[in-house]
Amino acid sequence: MVASPIRSCVGCRQRAPQSLLRRAVAADGSLVFSRQASGRGAWIHPVEACLVKAQRSRAWSRALRASLTPPSIDQLVQVLAIDQADQINSPAVVPASGQI
Repeated sequence: MVASPIRSCVGCRQRAPQSLLRRAVAADGSLVFSRQASGRGAWIHPVEACLVKAQRSRAWSRALRASLTPPSIDQLVQVLAIDQADQINSPAVVPASGQI
């Protein structure tokens, strides 16, 4: 039996199996949600409460060690909801706030 890797959510800071979290990387000032994207990743639960906590504490920039303008909570919720509904592994890109 193979154990699932454990990761910490950047929003609530709780540890959870990797399969329950979404991975985000910084690419050209935007957040990209993808498990296969290269670069430093940050893991988060795909729920609004964790997204709000991560946004409030500026966890994205700190966890990804990149200067970026985080997108709005509404944009993040919308992208993660679409991605979960589609059940696909293609990258979901969320533009920075000033790029909309």
